[in-house]
Amino acid sequence: MDSQHLHTLVLSPLLDLVGYSLPPEQGAFLSRLINESLARDLEGASGTRRFLGLATVPMQDPHRAADELAFAVGELRLRGAMIDTNVQDRDLGDPKFDPFWEAAQNLGAPVFLHPFALAPVRRFNRYYLHNVVGYPFETTLAAAGLIFGGVLGRFPRLRVVLVHGGGFLPYQIGRFDRAFTARDEARMPGAAAPSQFLRAFFYDSLTHGPAALRFLVDVVGADRVLLGSDFPFGMGDPEPVRAVEEAGVDAETKEAICTTNAGRLLGDP
Repeated sequence: MDSQHLHTLVLSPLLDLVGYSLPPEQGAFLSRLINESLARDLEGASGTRRFLGLATVPMQDPHRAADELAFAVGELRLRGAMIDTNVQDRDLGDPKFDPFWEAAQNLGAPVFLHPFALAPVRRFNRYYLHNVVGYPFETTLAAAGLIFGGVLGRFPRLRVVLVHGGGFLPYQIGRFDRAFTARDEARMPGAAAPSQFLRAFFYDSLTHGPAALRFLVDVVGADRVLLGSDFPFGMGDPEPVRAVEEAGVDAETKEAICTTNAGRLLGDP
């Protein structure tokens, strides 16, 4: 952190641990165990004021997930939640999950979407494509479900963060709008053009390319982009602040991405 000039890290449980396949009662028990453990670790490091935490919640039971989010934010002082981009292959735009989204909106708790469980695609098995292509593809599917499924319309104050630069969403939003115009099945009753929801999301800066990051900022606005590292994984950026600098953004935009936006979304350490 010191070598990269980072003051604060936001820590989350591994998505390997979410346990969505467990029976609801066991899933709720696991989430509580993980969240209390993380909160204790953060409390032990509180003297440094340099770590914030995100909860995991049992998404296989949206009512229990809502309860756990309320407990994690209200009692454990975690700042939000990180969830997978699908729940046992069920789309996050399914109305079944509305109790969770309603709780997140009412609590003002940001929800980070991070891909983990992928649908089986044989060609993902080569060249590390499950990560290179599969993860941003899965994030795009999740974002599309929230848009076309009407979640962002039903809960307009939701704060949802898309990692890895938003997957392919910012770069293909014109295709989303074309589908909305051209295809009846891409329109829900009372829906609006997908591009109107582009700024309903936050995005991390992990695009792995200065031109892509500049494009992201131009499309969604500097106030919607957060510094992302994906630490400690190999596909992470070992120099995330430098990546923002190399994008050639102005000082105000750099300050927003590296400091202001995260503070506004997550609160002070």
